[in-house]
Amino acid sequence: MERKWLPEDLWELAALAQHYGIPTRLLDWTHDLHTALYFAVESYMKNKYIPEETKSIVLWALNIKPYANLEMLSCPLKIVHPIYYMNPNMKAQQGLFTLWEITKTFEKEDGDIIINNSELERKPLDKLLQEYKFSDKIGTLLYQIVIPVDYVKDLCHYLNFLGYNASKIYPGFYGVVKTLQERAYIYEDLLTDYNNVIAVR
Repeated sequence: MERKWLPEDLWELAALAQHYGIPTRLLDWTHDLHTALYFAVESYMKNKYIPEETKSIVLWALNIKPYANLEMLSCPLKIVHPIYYMNPNMKAQQGLFTLWEITKTFEKEDGDIIINNSELERKPLDKLLQEYKFSDKIGTLLYQIVIPVDYVKDLCHYLNFLGYNASKIYPGFYGVVKTLQERAYIYEDLLTDYNNVIAVR
């Protein structure tokens, strides 16, 4: 027995699971450029450390305009728009997901349904799009934006100035506490200079 995976009636459940850290076949995206930039630098603000071998961070942009074309409905790349009112975080982040739909084989054995996991496609999305030859049909869908790691601190300052911090991305007390922790990283140079002045006095 074969069927599409994930089936459409599980998309909303998968989106909720993905948002809370359960691995699914979905990829996270956002409609908001600044939210995407925040997630690109979030781990650096948390760990306050950038590995020496890291030369740049990468932001991926997906052109979803071609999906207005009804002919695209048969392609394996699906756009999943979650229901925002059930999840304030998702609403704040203006999130959406992509799904590369595959056909899976389900077998019955002693009344139980056995899923053949050997059919899972684990290639990255850029490789899948390249193999599917999307660019030959509708032009480029995926864009790679490379940001030198030397600009991470400046980018954090810029986002904080615009109000894109944890309080905005994660509404609630968790976001407030996380924002305070992030600002300790963003303004650590100023805090160090201030402490030095106090010590001199």
